[in-house]
Amino acid sequence: MTARLCLYTQFDSKGNPLACGLRTVSGQTYIYKFHAKGGPQRTVHDLLWQRHTIKQAIECAGTQGLPIVTTDFKANLELFDLPAVPAVHYQVYDLCWGGSTYADADFADISTHIANGLKRMAAATMRDWQRLVANAAPVYHDLQERGMVIGGLLEHPRWSQQTFSGRSKALGVNVQGLDDSLTVGNPHGTDRDLFVHFDWMAADVNVAAWLSGDSTLQDTFSTSDPYTFLRDKLQLERSQCKLALLSALNRLDVTSPLVTAVFPDLGSWLVGAKAALAAGQPLRTVLGRSFSVAHARNELAVLNGMLQGSVAHAMQLTVRRVWERFRANLLMDVHDSLILTCYPTRPLVQGLIREVAALVTRPFAGLELVDGAGRSYAGDNFFFPTKVSVGSKYKQWQPLYTFREGGVHYERQAAESIEAA
Repeated sequence: MTARLCLYTQFDSKGNPLACGLRTVSGQTYIYKFHAKGGPQRTVHDLLWQRHTIKQAIECAGTQGLPIVTTDFKANLELFDLPAVPAVHYQVYDLCWGGSTYADADFADISTHIANGLKRMAAATMRDWQRLVANAAPVYHDLQERGMVIGGLLEHPRWSQQTFSGRSKALGVNVQGLDDSLTVGNPHGTDRDLFVHFDWMAADVNVAAWLSGDSTLQDTFSTSDPYTFLRDKLQLERSQCKLALLSALNRLDVTSPLVTAVFPDLGSWLVGAKAALAAGQPLRTVLGRSFSVAHARNELAVLNGMLQGSVAHAMQLTVRRVWERFRANLLMDVHDSLILTCYPTRPLVQGLIREVAALVTRPFAGLELVDGAGRSYAGDNFFFPTKVSVGSKYKQWQPLYTFREGGVHYERQAAESIEAA
């Protein structure tokens, strides 16, 4: 068992800390009461001292190079006032446990729950994907603290990573659901800034292509996309083709002609996934995160969680790397896309696009991935085709580039809009 510090904080439904437990390398367990019912009374001085003690333990583990195992690292990072800056790298593994908030339990019951959780943490296998979740936590905390200008007001949406698939979500102010009717801005930018939108093309389908090893499906991304490929092949509307393929994939429809004739390797993979789920076996992302029926609504939720979870890994890697280079420019991520702002001069915009595109199109560079058959392959080979668009108003942008593995397509109209800005 690898030596580690274990940190388990139990929060209520409003994000208030009820109690926190630490388990040291030697196996000693300490449980601190915050706002839980019952138990010893705590003064303001006691609460501050406890926060300081736990923060020191985390910082000491970092100094000694000890890994830290926890769950919901972002919430702990905020609670213990840990630095959220690009220069600080935490060796934290976020297990992403959900579970009850224990809002009505007393301190004794919560202490037992935390102690059991710490034992599980001490025995848990530390995996690469857990590091990605933790490494992205400071990014979302930083975006939360900086806020966004929406309709002329500075708003601070609360970012959370506590979702089934691992994708981020904005609470309070739903900035990921904003339309183009509101004025949106970056408080670190200017009123003249352009929005630069990096959008992965059919990201879930791209993941399915790689997990299934379907070379025909993979090849569609080299020249167009799966939906355009099907439009040309079947002589149907692109929207019909998109709906049909996503329906077959998301509904585990192994009888669809699209997966029996057009993309047979994808179909074989779906048959295997369906059989595994029926046998109670989990499905795993490209980095080995498992999703099982025991922790999901149904089998379809497991498949979608696995696909979206793989995309979430890519986004967690990307937001961290982009944040480290373009902290002031990064506005937010919206599921399969990143939005940045940039002062509208050609050298600045082109430089930002060039550097960010290199990160966005190969998010798994340097990692080893696993496909649906358990075969390992280099993450450098997993390319994410990306559309880059620009505009002077939020969601009113025009396509500028399409980055594919075989080359880059250029749209002159959007380039002229940069010059005119």
